[in-house]
Amino acid sequence: MMAHLRFLMLVIMNSSLTMAYQMFMKRLPNADQVPHPCKLHHTWPGVGHSNPKGGGQRNQFGLDFFAAGQKWTRALCGKDSDGDGRTNGMELGDPTCAWKEGVIPDVTSGITHPGICDPWGGPACSADNAWVSCETEEFNCSATSEPEVQTRTLRFPRMKVPSTETNYFCQTFDLPADRDYHLIATEPTIDNIHVIHHIRLMGCRDGVPEIHHPRQCYMAERGCNDVIGLWTVGLAGQCLYKEAGFRIGASGYKRVLLELHWNNPEMRGDYHDASGLKIYYTPRLRPYDAGILWTGQERLLLPPGESKIVVQSTCPSECTKRYFSSPIFITNSLNHMHYMGISERVEHLRKGKRLQYLTNEAFYTYDNPVINTFDPPLEVRPGDAFKTTCVYRTLSRRVTTMWGEGTNDEMCYSLLMFYPKSAVSNVYCDGWGDYNSCMVDHDGFYRGCHVANFKNQTHPATQKIYHKVLKHCDYKYGECLPECPDVLAEVKQHPCLQGDLGHKMLEEFIEDGGARRMRFATALRSCDCPRLSEYHVGMQDMTSSSGLRGMQSYINVFVLVLNSFTH
Repeated sequence: MMAHLRFLMLVIMNSSLTMAYQMFMKRLPNADQVPHPCKLHHTWPGVGHSNPKGGGQRNQFGLDFFAAGQKWTRALCGKDSDGDGRTNGMELGDPTCAWKEGVIPDVTSGITHPGICDPWGGPACSADNAWVSCETEEFNCSATSEPEVQTRTLRFPRMKVPSTETNYFCQTFDLPADRDYHLIATEPTIDNIHVIHHIRLMGCRDGVPEIHHPRQCYMAERGCNDVIGLWTVGLAGQCLYKEAGFRIGASGYKRVLLELHWNNPEMRGDYHDASGLKIYYTPRLRPYDAGILWTGQERLLLPPGESKIVVQSTCPSECTKRYFSSPIFITNSLNHMHYMGISERVEHLRKGKRLQYLTNEAFYTYDNPVINTFDPPLEVRPGDAFKTTCVYRTLSRRVTTMWGEGTNDEMCYSLLMFYPKSAVSNVYCDGWGDYNSCMVDHDGFYRGCHVANFKNQTHPATQKIYHKVLKHCDYKYGECLPECPDVLAEVKQHPCLQGDLGHKMLEEFIEDGGARRMRFATALRSCDCPRLSEYHVGMQDMTSSSGLRGMQSYINVFVLVLNSFTH
């Protein structure tokens, strides 16, 4: 009980401080984009403080900001707080001192720290910057020095990083299968800090084909979906709770997939990398097998220029009743958003009442992830619920931000490490708007929609719907045919096309539904924006004259995306 009280007091203290920092950040241009001068890919969200995360002693810019009444005044903008010859406005993207709170700054790139002298490392600034720490957190896991613990480093061969912004590459590795082991820790082996964004180690089902050399993949591969190792910018490593480990070997994962995400926003062609993970495993099995439960929200549409956007998702009691055969115990938790995320929390609910926070970062920063550790672990029972709240700030964006794997896209997840793994049949409980696949009842229905039948193109009832839409509506170029609106008005009343479930259906059809379902989705949206029809003739001429009929499905997607933007 005392441990929980101490944790609660820390949460309350940190929440009250960091909510104030967010308020101050809104009063400064690009305050959420200020880089750390000597930690690549790290930001300095506590821009007015000596501590990058905020709090404690103020740096000179913080003192000047306080003296200005904690407001962005023309005098503060024109001041050179760090004495490096550039005004605060020039460093924060407001060189003319015209920025007003709530407005997107004229300049949103090339931001520098107004409290740290530039150039970093130069002789003129060395004395002024002596207080800045460039050290990163060291990995400390006492279990790695226990008897019989073995190690192995899984890493890519040194290879060229593509000159595109976002790249996922995967390679499989076979693990010892002579007996059972527990994987108890992972530590990053970072080769090129300029491009490595995050690393995942995924457990694979038996029979999954080998990937002998790194190849491009899309956020892992089919059959390798269980996260058993994770590193992201700011983490020193992963150390599992003393009572549990990820089972590998004879009756566990015999093959794992290593996934590297390279972030190359400069699109440089001269980067190479050979990063990976060092794994620690032991034949001294712990009492329980560990697992990772995912919860959060995948339907994200974040408009630009907003100081606060709140997104919520619930893993309801119906889901944990279905997925959990007995209570589980949460040992660690980790929030995951990208650079627009400013706060995130996960509430543990029982019968509608909050028992505790599983995460509660009132001031989230992507470059400084916080792993919450619970000792003793927190019990979650079948029928309990998780409520996730993600908050974003898009003041530095000029276009809508959506869910995606790139760092300029966004996510809303929390990863909950737990034991025993055998008590959970499905470790994914994330929502798509208000829809969650676990809410489909035992007969296959969700709000009147038989989900599996609607996804099955060969089901008689579904075939009739597909045939009607494809017969009367244009699926090639998105043209709104005269006979189409009446058909769509009828078909869109189908329960499987209502609300967030309908959006999820169309998203799945576009992503991996096959050619016919893709055509169906395109035809279904063909009358959302008739004014685009003037472009369809030109597209038809282009495809017919150049013989690129193999590109038809891509054009369908392009038209569908255009329609969705203007819908």
